[in-house]
Amino acid sequence: MKLIGRHPFAVAVVAAVLALAYFVAERAMETEGNGNWGGDAAAAVLVQPAQLVEFTDSVQALGTTHANESVSVTAKVTETVSRVSFEDGDLVKKGDVLVELTNAEELAQLDEDRATYEEARKQLERIKDLVSRGATAQTQLDTQQSLVEQAKARMDADQVRLADRLIRAPFSGRLGLRQVSVGTLVTPGTVITTLDDIDTLKVDFTVPEVYLDTIKEGQQVLAQTSAFPDRQFEGKVAVVDTRIDPVTRSAKVRALIPNQDHDLRPGMLLTINVTRSRDQVLAVPETAVSDLGSHSYLFVLTKDNHARQREVKLGRRKPGYVEIVSGLDLGEPVIIEHPDTLRDGEVVRVIPGGSGEGTMDIQASKAGALPPAQS
Repeated sequence: MKLIGRHPFAVAVVAAVLALAYFVAERAMETEGNGNWGGDAAAAVLVQPAQLVEFTDSVQALGTTHANESVSVTAKVTETVSRVSFEDGDLVKKGDVLVELTNAEELAQLDEDRATYEEARKQLERIKDLVSRGATAQTQLDTQQSLVEQAKARMDADQVRLADRLIRAPFSGRLGLRQVSVGTLVTPGTVITTLDDIDTLKVDFTVPEVYLDTIKEGQQVLAQTSAFPDRQFEGKVAVVDTRIDPVTRSAKVRALIPNQDHDLRPGMLLTINVTRSRDQVLAVPETAVSDLGSHSYLFVLTKDNHARQREVKLGRRKPGYVEIVSGLDLGEPVIIEHPDTLRDGEVVRVIPGGSGEGTMDIQASKAGALPPAQS
């Protein structure tokens, strides 16, 4: 210290060195704060050419699933159950026998009436032979013909009563829970089980009347449910109700959704999206756009690596993208990420990570080498 005090020139040198060190440190901190990654003077940015992105216009609603066909299988007569031929949840075909009711009395009656019919038919053949030889009157033949027909009608009635004691599946589908056991006394209306055709599900939902002009039969619908959060179920609009609810000013719409794997069940709540239109529009990532009052701006990259601020008019939005209605051309290099301090005309440095860098990517986009982004 005594040496420095005796040499003023040394003091001046030390002070200059300290000032220079302070200045360098301050500039380094300022550069880091401005986002100049890598230590270069130019601001580091990500660039992506303006491209076409698919925007889907849809109507969203909540819907409830219903089986394509649904019925409660019931008995037609009062009788006890003699046999159950299904288990809970079985898949059955139309006409399969589900339950047999006791039918011993009906079988005996059928045997008796069949014997009567056979005897009456044989007697009719004998009378026909006699009439052909003129040995008996035609009236006797007519009387016997009537007896044969009566016996045949009684036999047919017996077969119908027997059929009522075989409870069959009215259509193909999946059975619900079994409600009876062998020995159960059933009466007309007693529920045996339920049967649902769920290969295709009906989904009913409502849409406001203002959208009715764009909801047509055959339009695609996408459905989601909390039971399968990672899946989308596709279907089509089947019919739009002819009436408008005067209270809600909405109409009921029914869609059909294929359900071959039977994952969906009747009664489920679905979120329905009806696709009204699909458009390819000029769009950029939302991160590229800044709003100032009622105006929107973004930066484009010039050939000499300058950032130029551009006012644009925005349109529709979707997750991650915003439509550019005017102010930008297809293929122009848009700065999608940049420091907050970036100013118009500032020199920038393009870093890897964007969909395009520099002039080469710009020309490739204009030539159609870069495919449009997908929704």
